[in-house]
Amino acid sequence: AGTILAFSEARRSGDGVPAEDVRCEEVTSDRARKRSEDLGATWSATTLLEQADGRFWAAAGRPGKLECWSQLCPVADLRSGRLFVFYVLNEGAHEAKNLQRFSRVFVRESDDDGRAWSRRREVTGIFAGGSGALSVEGFAADDLGRAFHICIGHGLQLSSGRLIAPFWGRRSLAHPPADRGYGIELV
Repeated sequence: AGTILAFSEARRSGDGVPAEDVRCEEVTSDRARKRSEDLGATWSATTLLEQADGRFWAAAGRPGKLECWSQLCPVADLRSGRLFVFYVLNEGAHEAKNLQRFSRVFVRESDDDGRAWSRRREVTGIFAGGSGALSVEGFAADDLGRAFHICIGHGLQLSSGRLIAPFWGRRSLAHPPADRGYGIELV
């Protein structure tokens, strides 16, 4: 319908990390968006698609843990008009170290050109191809044992109607770079 959506990370540097050292996996980070209904001539105010307010980790029994929402990837189903936005929750610091062992994958959907969005839904498990594969750290993984992280960018739709989103995998930052097994996958 001529709507343009723009998504971004909204990193906060007030977590005691110097601004020049801010990395999303170590500081609180929201997911923000703007809309334009006139092909980019004017834009809406910034609204938060996901807010790092501590509620996610508190509900998971880990109150006070930083929420680092990251890596946003929209995919449009041109047949139904439904929009999907995949993104991750990075682990953040573990035992006072940035090991970045895993990211949990979530999705939100919109059926009205991005005006309103569904509640977030965790979909991490489906990216293991239903195999239940785990990384060496014990998190949902691909068949090579690498935890999933969605790529920044956008997905696409094949002529068959199948939706594809780019993901990358690696082992935790506790491993030397050569042993992390970085790789790109399409899911």
